[in-house]
Amino acid sequence: MNPNIKNYLIELVGTFILVYAITSAATVYSKSGQLGVIGIGLVHAFVLTAIVFAIGYKSGAHVNPAVTVAFLITKRMRLIDGIFYIVFQIIGGIMAAAVVFTIFGSAISSSVTLPADGNVFRAFTLEIVMTFTLVYIVLTNAATASNKIGPISRTCNRTYIRF
Repeated sequence: MNPNIKNYLIELVGTFILVYAITSAATVYSKSGQLGVIGIGLVHAFVLTAIVFAIGYKSGAHVNPAVTVAFLITKRMRLIDGIFYIVFQIIGGIMAAAVVFTIFGSAISSSVTLPADGNVFRAFTLEIVMTFTLVYIVLTNAATASNKIGPISRTCNRTYIRF
């Protein structure tokens, strides 16, 4: 068995948690507006932070194919591992969406907002810039040669759960 299968499964679980948390929060509060766009953003930030703390030391906590592609381009990851990371991330995302759909049915909110005035180019440009920002931050700050979280590993040297 591939020794990295554990990392692939960890990426699946991390991606599942991220997609489940964001999609269910967006769906639960879509009608009432109580959480709003800022609230959904904070859910995303807090859940992603928790995921990085939970699995970052083991799999790198990519939980996003764009991050994995960046690792492949910069040769920080073998091609076969990158392919499996992406496949498992997609499976985790689909599983999470399926669970939320099972709970909420057609009321599922996969998106909090739509492009203003149907301006798809503006939304696409924003998505490119924000994805670049995410990838840049991960590549420059989070990943080290030992696959530990850079700034965090200097302040928190204890690992409570080992896989």
